[in-house]
Parts: sequence; structure tokens; C-alpha cells
Amino acid sequence: MCQDYAHLTLVLLRSMGIPSRYVSGYLHPKPDAAVDDTVAGESHAWVEAWTGAWWGYDPTNAVAVNEQHVSVGIGRDYADVPPLKGIFSGAGQLISKSSWRSHVWRKVPRISVESRTNADFHATGSGQAVR
Repeated sequence: MCQDYAHLTLVLLRSMGIPSRYVSGYLHPKPDAAVDDTVAGESHAWVEAWTGAWWGYDPTNAVAVNEQHVSVGIGRDYADVPPLKGIFSGAGQLISKSSWRSHVWRKVPRISVESRTNADFHATGSGQAVR
């Protein structure tokens, strides 16, 4: 559902001439989680719009992006940055539940696109630059 809200928001922003991008990541479910608490993670999507600087907005929850939003990838839409993509082969049981430990959940400054250098990225086989 969050992908639908993000895509609809992108269409509206772009139709108004506002540069915008799709962000794929995770939403930390507990804003008050203690350090080293294990929590079940949820993949999530939101948007960023250019307003003189990239401003993050979560249309699903109708909030500005905050410390609970963990960005994994940024692209034009879902096809550019799905949260999980790849090939699974072999025997075994596939578990589709993700979890992680919260070590430090404090606000960290975002790095602007302009301040990044080519050394911050490496090329993949598909020719895309990845951080």
C-alpha cells in the first residue's frame, strides 16, 4: 500500500513541475525502542521532493520523514529500488520476516547529492552507480 501512496504522490508532484524521487527502505516500528532491542522490520516507501533541498515525506502515514525511516535506495520509482531483489536457489525454508537490532537511533545529517564524490559510489554489472 505504501508503494501506491508514494507513486500517486510522485505523479502529483511531477505534474506540478516539482522534482521528486521514490525512496525505498524500512520503517522502524518503535520510536522508543531501547538500544539492542530486536524488532520486526517492515519494508516501506516514501517520497522526497526538491524544495531547495530534498524534503522527505511519508504519504502513507502523512508525516515528514524522521528517525524511524531507514533509507535503503533512491530512484525514479519502485522498479529502480525494490527493497529485496535477487535470485534464491537451493534447498531450505525461505523466511520472509525481516528483523534488525536497533543500535543507535539518533538523527544523522543527510549527505546532499552535491557533496558526494565518485569515490562514494561503485559500479555494478548493470552500469548503475550504487552507494
